[in-house]
Amino acid sequence: MNNKESENDGVLVADKLILELMNNLLDSGRTLFTDNWYTSVGLARRLTTRGTHLVGTLRSNRKCNPKNVITASLNRGQIFGMESDDGITVLKWKDKGDVLMLSTKHGIQTTNIGQRQKPVAIIDCNAAKSFIRCL
Repeated sequence: MNNKESENDGVLVADKLILELMNNLLDSGRTLFTDNWYTSVGLARRLTTRGTHLVGTLRSNRKCNPKNVITASLNRGQIFGMESDDGITVLKWKDKGDVLMLSTKHGIQTTNIGQRQKPVAIIDCNAAKSFIRCL
């Protein structure tokens, strides 16, 4: 399966799949954590209108990504991000490599991890992934 837009409405196939699978869980204040295959600004907008947060890693080539975040040149430990008027934050953090995140639950706030700062969105996403691996 690929993640192409459906011919009729321009919605990504992955977005439709997630909305269908999550249908009975929407409108209840939950948070969905996704990997970069599923995360998109379009999905974030759709989920936000249904009372559901989205947090996940983001591919740099997705439509509607803020170009100045994607192309920002950072040194290790630096963070740069933007928040839209509808509460979607896209951020880039430089660790060993660039990490792109999207969150409707977090801003660009960081927390101290040892001797460095790390975005809270990444900490929460990693915790969710660890929980899933334990099941």
